[in-house]
Amino acid sequence: MNCMGLVLRPRKKIRHRHPKTPSTIGAWRLQLDPVWAYLQTSAARQYFLKAAKKTSNLASINMTQLRNLPLPLPRLETQQKFQERFRACRALEKQQSDATGIADVSFQSLLAGVFSERQVT
Repeated sequence: MNCMGLVLRPRKKIRHRHPKTPSTIGAWRLQLDPVWAYLQTSAARQYFLKAAKKTSNLASINMTQLRNLPLPLPRLETQQKFQERFRACRALEKQQSDATGIADVSFQSLLAGVFSERQVT
């Protein structure tokens, strides 16, 4: 879904344990679409105004002109630093997810031990 450059993208399903709710629910995150944001800049607008054919009060561009739109990219060093940080964040997310899973199993085991039927002799 895209509305004014903000995009809702699905995340992984979240396990939710409650008898009155489904076993998994979807989670969404709000994210800015960088291409849309760039298309709103004055540089992109000027390019399209220059490249557009204006006939009979209708401005249009063709696919070749659209493909020739210059998109600025960060320097390679900046991209590599971003990639390293992104991978580090993903590793932390995985660690947190694994720890949450282990804690959930431990808690369920503890609950089962506390509420299991005990034989009284």
